[in-house]
Amino acid sequence: MTPKVFIDTNLVLDLLAHRKPFYHEVQMLFSLADQGKFIPCVSTITFCNGAYILRKEIGIDKMPKVLRRFAEFVTITSVDNTVVRRSLEEGCKFRDIEDAMQYYSAIDSNCECIITRNIKDFKFSEIPVFTPLEYITRVVEN
Repeated sequence: MTPKVFIDTNLVLDLLAHRKPFYHEVQMLFSLADQGKFIPCVSTITFCNGAYILRKEIGIDKMPKVLRRFAEFVTITSVDNTVVRRSLEEGCKFRDIEDAMQYYSAIDSNCECIITRNIKDFKFSEIPVFTPLEYITRVVEN
């Protein structure tokens, strides 16, 4: 069975905005997803934050098309009433509420792990947390 892997917003922005020096590594990660090595999951928050940031980085004209194409490639996890309430109740473990919502969205969607550049933001995670390079190495070695 193909594992579901939660991708943090920072990596999505690195990919879609071609942000250096992170782009190449994230492109390799998403290439593995394209090969069917894992199912990339992102939360609805990624699209909200992504739209806001990408309109500044790639322009308001390109942003909707880029996000529409990206949405076709990923599984979108929800940030529903349960995730929001749990994040507010238990989210004090996290540095910010957005990380808590990302985390509980990943948990509720049965993701096997989280991939992020900011591992310290998920230090209380009950599922493994990897950097892109750590995950790429893990997949390639198996």
